[in-house]
Order: sequence, then structure tokens, then C-alpha cells
Amino acid sequence: MEKGFTLIELLVVVLIIGILAAIALPQYNRAVLKSRYTQFQLMGKAIADAEERYYLENNVYTANPADLDIDIPASSEFHIGFDVRPNGEAALIIFSKDTSMVHIIYFDKATKFKGTKECRALPENANANAVCKTITGSPTPNGTGGPSYNAYVFK
Repeated sequence: MEKGFTLIELLVVVLIIGILAAIALPQYNRAVLKSRYTQFQLMGKAIADAEERYYLENNVYTANPADLDIDIPASSEFHIGFDVRPNGEAALIIFSKDTSMVHIIYFDKATKFKGTKECRALPENANANAVCKTITGSPTPNGTGGPSYNAYVFK
């Protein structure tokens, strides 16, 4: 009797590994996306708190991160923007590097959506929508965030 594996046995093992990888990979991608979004939330909270302190001192929000008493780390995973308008609307916007997800924090003294937080996801990105649903507790989008995003409001 010869020792070793037959070609069929090796093919069955490769097939089983392929099936396990097909099941595990989407879950892994979703977990990575969720961890990145959690990083957005932590960074956003720190920046929003710095904006509120700036508002207490100056009675206005700033769109210039250099005015804040916080060091904003550079990252290849996200982009940060400030939407501060003369009419009092003010928000912090954090985009993922591929723009599939957006975290928005409306500041406490803003004229619109005071203190509201949103998770926005591109409609065609199932993982991003699943993460937004999980993190916000909203089973369905609460509306659209501009022309191309599903918006989920934190409960």
C-alpha cells in the first residue's frame, strides 16, 4: 500500500478551504470596516469637544483645525473636513479614504441638527450599510445624506 494523498483528497481539502474563506472574508472585511469607523467616532468626539471649547471662548465655530487645542493626526485611512457656515450651521465630517463611509457630528450650538451624529454609507456598499445599521441602532436609513449616501442617525 502506497502512502500519500490522492488527487481527489487534495481537491476536497482545497474546496473546503475555499468555502471557509468565502464565508470568512466578508465577515473579516465588515469587522475591519467597523473598527475603522470606531476610530472615526473616537477622533470625531475629540475634535468636536475641541470645537465646543473653541465656541465657548469665541462664540463661533472654526473651520481651521489649527485654531483648536488638539493635535489631529494625519492618517491614510480617513479625511477630515469642517463645514462651518455664516448662518450658524456647523459640523465635523470624517470620510473614509475610499469615501464609502462618512461620520458627521453636528455641533451642539449649530442652527441645524444640534448635537446629532450620523453614519452615512454608499447605497451599493453592503458592508458600509451593515456597519452603519449596527453602530447607530437604526435598522433602515433615516434619509439620504446628499445625493449619493444613505444616512443613519444615531439613537
